Amino acid sequence: MTLGDWFEYMKVYLRKQIVDETEKLIEDMRSKSLRVRHHIAEQKQAKEEGSVN
Repeated sequence: MTLGDWFEYMKVYLRKQIVDETEKLIEDMRSKSLRVRHHIAEQKQAKEEGSVN
């Protein structure tokens, strides 16, 4: 393998690695966002139930 071949390999490999890691981070953020939205909805519902009684 020549140095040029190695650089080409790394260019493809690193790009794939960056995309994979980015997708993992985005999925984690989406999961946390969903949990926060559920929590806010539960708090809002509990507050509404408390003010109705």
